[in-house]
Amino acid sequence: MSDLRIRRVESGADLRTFIRFPWRIYRGRYPDPNWVPPLLVSERALLDRDRCPFFEHGDAVYLLAEREGRPVGRIAGIVNDAHVSFHQEEVGFFGFFECFEDPEAATGLVSEAGAWVAERGLKTMRGPMNFSTNETCGLLIEGFDSPPTIMMTHNPLFYTRLLTGAGLAPVKTLLSYEVTAGPVTDRILAVAEKTRQQAGVTFRSIDMKRFRAEVDLLKSVYNEAWERNWGFVPMTDAEFEHMAADMKPILDPDLVLLAFVNGQMAGFSLTFPDANQVLIRLNGRLLPFGWLRLLRGLKKVDRVRVVALGVRKDFRRLGLGSLFYAESMRVAIEKGLRAGEASWILEDNLDMRRPVELLGGKINKKYAIYELPL
Repeated sequence: MSDLRIRRVESGADLRTFIRFPWRIYRGRYPDPNWVPPLLVSERALLDRDRCPFFEHGDAVYLLAEREGRPVGRIAGIVNDAHVSFHQEEVGFFGFFECFEDPEAATGLVSEAGAWVAERGLKTMRGPMNFSTNETCGLLIEGFDSPPTIMMTHNPLFYTRLLTGAGLAPVKTLLSYEVTAGPVTDRILAVAEKTRQQAGVTFRSIDMKRFRAEVDLLKSVYNEAWERNWGFVPMTDAEFEHMAADMKPILDPDLVLLAFVNGQMAGFSLTFPDANQVLIRLNGRLLPFGWLRLLRGLKKVDRVRVVALGVRKDFRRLGLGSLFYAESMRVAIEKGLRAGEASWILEDNLDMRRPVELLGGKINKKYAIYELPL
């Protein structure tokens, strides 16, 4: 008889076990030099029902799989009322999945999470999402030979077998593109500059002296600019401000671009220095000297990630997506950065893939979103 036990996280000690379990995978049973340990303080804040604004419109259950009292896996079942309302579909989610190469444990975790989601009247479970597409999501399925960039996921190859073995099937593929400076980039930048002048588009970077007002300006555009994206869920004011506060310490204001056409804000793009180049050496801790190492290390980062790019409805015909990518690349080159990543982009979103490919971008990683009928 199996000694497997699936149980809910019910205490502070349980939550610490849940948060720290990935170290048992990537620093223990399956050592992986490309894994970037998450910041423990950030993970605690994200999973804290009293501090994380997701819980103003969502709920989650945290589950642990154990054998002989020792954890062998974890998962969260997630209900996002904002998603159900916005998309009018009876879909719940799972996230924070980590597991030993133990098919019985993985299936047990997925089953328990699915049962919890089904009890709330939903018909499908989708993931991994931590907690939605506004946070980290997707399971890495190609590109295991390098560390992830900031806010992207990483996992062992065998996770694909665990999830499909538990009855899940892939429903969407997300792409990551690597872009480096070169002759192709130079030609495209010249064309982009001519197009920008003809369309009357102007760019400016975010003003950190007016950070709160700038966040309000970005927030006013965000939900309109991203509403067509698959899986998009409008962010509440609290969620947007929480995200801005989290990202402020690592922002390079030169790389956060706002576009205007005839004085009207047309869209914005967020490009972050790849802080994972520093975080990979901090082992999840900012104290006592982690903050100092992070701030010093950010000055030496030589890669960026285009995290988000959105254009308001009335300006999409101008081809601003291409201009944003070109302008971000121009600024990055001027700052001496060697490469960038555009991620994630839906495999079937050709309008967003084309401008990256024109800049010479090559697919370097693929991720999958899975689905399970309940």
